[in-house]
Amino acid sequence: KHPQIQPILSIGGWGADGFSQAAATAETRAAFVADTLALLTQYGFTGVDIDWEYPGSSVAGIESSPADRENYTLLLQALREGLDTLAAQDGIARRLCIALSGSPSLIPTLECARIGAIVDQVNLMTYDLQLPEAASHHSALFASNPDALSADACVQAYLAAGIPAEKLMLGAAFYGHRWTTRLAEPLYQ
Repeated sequence: KHPQIQPILSIGGWGADGFSQAAATAETRAAFVADTLALLTQYGFTGVDIDWEYPGSSVAGIESSPADRENYTLLLQALREGLDTLAAQDGIARRLCIALSGSPSLIPTLECARIGAIVDQVNLMTYDLQLPEAASHHSALFASNPDALSADACVQAYLAAGIPAEKLMLGAAFYGHRWTTRLAEPLYQ
């Protein structure tokens, strides 16, 4: 009904384990790619979005390794080759997208220039950027104070790290957070 819509399979998300293990060797990467391509073919997806949160980090409660930096790039390269082979067979262009953290502090765990040459789109997760100790916007375009993260700082950091501007997609939240505090003393007596 809407042929312009391109359904993309998204794999991963916060707490989704198994990426470090899948990327660890040529054999496990090949198995991951084969399974991914099978899902694309079976369900009619035109691409895949890899949401590994985050290579080289166990912050989401997942396994990680110092080798994730290189292995992530190798996994994306294997996916790119598999998608290109599939596209050559059936004539359907295939997209490779990734989701990356809105925190520039995780950039050193990535080979951004190499990744930028492999993928079609980088979805920047510029949300949940609020400060833990103060009321602040969780998806701010610009920082409200020097300690706050912002979408602008995220974009600038990934550009400087080698991700091409035309591949960046800003992810902004359409949900809210509430912030509460208790006063040490009543305001009025």
